Amino acid sequence: MNLRQVILAVGSPGIWWSGNQGKDWKQLSDKGFYTVKMIDSTNGYLAGNNRISSFKINRKQG
Repeated sequence: MNLRQVILAVGSPGIWWSGNQGKDWKQLSDKGFYTVKMIDSTNGYLAGNNRISSFKINRKQG
């Protein structure tokens, strides 16, 4: 997976991910968040209305 093509989007409708610069999207969650912050290439935080969540991206090898 080319990391330059990966997009993670958050908003009131949920969390969405694209692995091809936004050509195709996959909804990861229907929980709304206002912002996302990546700590490094695999770990990040999400913040929303009275909630903060952490996440880890697991990439398939091969």
